[in-house]
Amino acid sequence: MFTGTGVSWIGFQGPQAGIARVFLDGTQVAQVDTYAPAEQLQAVLFTSSGLTADLHFFSDDRGDGHPAATEAFIVVDAFDVTP
Repeated sequence: MFTGTGVSWIGFQGPQAGIARVFLDGTQVAQVDTYAPAEQLQAVLFTSSGLTADLHFFSDDRGDGHPAATEAFIVVDAFDVTP
């Protein structure tokens, strides 16, 4: 949960990463494929802006795996919130 007008999810992309469903305030707003052939740390995976300056709820869960991925990991390194 966060208070602000925007949020970015910073995480991991790589050959072990899967597909995540992203929810904002209880509504699915995106499906993010975090698979990449080479590892990338601290990648910006999702960004939302133009939100009301209220309390918001952000969550993600694992969706389907990417066909080329060796696993279906979903990694959250950080959230960058715009006040």
